[in-house]
Amino acid sequence: MSKKVLIVDDNQDAIHILTAVLKRGGYLVSVAKNGAEAIEKVHQENPALILLDIMMPKMDGFEVCQEIKGREETRNIPVLMITARKDPESRKRGLEVGASEYLVKPIHPAEVLRKVQEYLGDDRTSPPSLKSFFFPFLLFREMIGLTPDPFSYNPSVHKNRWPYPV
Repeated sequence: MSKKVLIVDDNQDAIHILTAVLKRGGYLVSVAKNGAEAIEKVHQENPALILLDIMMPKMDGFEVCQEIKGREETRNIPVLMITARKDPESRKRGLEVGASEYLVKPIHPAEVLRKVQEYLGDDRTSPPSLKSFFFPFLLFREMIGLTPDPFSYNPSVHKNRWPYPV
């Protein structure tokens, strides 16, 4: 069964990106666009993890996190704050109110997925990129001296580098 992640952010672009990343990672996603709605959804849906922005209408992320961590039934839900606020005071306050992580935007989508998997104890790995798939081949090709592009082989330029008969 897929675990549910609650995204709490008032920025529609951030919601779209995080939703796409988490769904691709196999998670169920729920969204709240302000702090008050987040508190309501936490109690209704009991998510496995919360991605929480700080600067939002009605209740900011610090207040939301403090509310979640202050209740017995929700205090064990990991809260990952994802915010544009990079000042040390905000980071300190976020961790003091109970955030498990404090991540500063912009953050790479793969990093978000890795953090979610880390906190939810998932051993699923994200699909490898083509670059990571072909990297060992490219490294080996360079080690044995193959031309960078075998389709443009020119024997006069690449003397004794191409190991196959021409």
